[in-house]
Amino acid sequence: MTRSLLATALLLASSISYGEWTSPDGSLTIGGDAEINFDVVKNHRGADSKGEKFGPDVTTTQTQLNDDSRIKMMVQWQTARTDNDFLAAKIEPLIRTDGTVQVDDSYFMFGTKKTWEFQIGCYEAMNLFPLGKDVVLDYANGSDGLGAGIYYYMAKEARGRAGPAGQARLSGQVNHWTAEISTIYGNTENVLESTQSYIDSDNLGNMPELKSDNNSFMIRPAINYMSDTGGFSLSFGGEFEVNKDSVTVVATDTLLNLSDRYGLAITAGR
Repeated sequence: MTRSLLATALLLASSISYGEWTSPDGSLTIGGDAEINFDVVKNHRGADSKGEKFGPDVTTTQTQLNDDSRIKMMVQWQTARTDNDFLAAKIEPLIRTDGTVQVDDSYFMFGTKKTWEFQIGCYEAMNLFPLGKDVVLDYANGSDGLGAGIYYYMAKEARGRAGPAGQARLSGQVNHWTAEISTIYGNTENVLESTQSYIDSDNLGNMPELKSDNNSFMIRPAINYMSDTGGFSLSFGGEFEVNKDSVTVVATDTLLNLSDRYGLAITAGR
């Protein structure tokens, strides 16, 4: 795991172990990994790496020790025919050291290899921001008041793994190009979980809670180009909120108009 911090200092100790077993016919794979992470963060503005101490009026230096370790199990099943048609399913329970239990991937998929596939469940759609799923970025600007009011858009509101929100995706592949249309649907609170961290604490109180009884339905089309050797990749896509709704902020009872949420992103890598 990689971590970055736009702050004063960061010390990270991380250790990962992984193992798996595959059945003789290759249809069943069972595995898991244990990841031990300890962070020591020193910040002159008083905001820790978990975003628990906010406010521009905090001037004392804060030092925190954070434990973000976890154990993940994985069970994957797949069956294929000679014409490359396949069925697949996967589940990854995740147990953290704070006692919480989550699920990373949990989905059912079918299609034709290297042609098209349909997926439904819990997963991560195509990455449109130059941060992989195993990268954690801790922002000092915004979280500690230095950049209050900044919204860090990373094209991930509709990317997936938003609690109990549902997902469905249809994708196709032609030569070096892969195109997909992914959707996410469910309670707006769950869909906007990643957005919660970037609300302007100066204008809306001390990190107010997003609350909504409405449902979101977001569409996320994306296209990727991959070179012959896999050494260069280019992705482009967007996110669009189809269901017009609004979200109430509990701390101030302020009504936020989030009915026209949309965004575009492009990323390249090698």
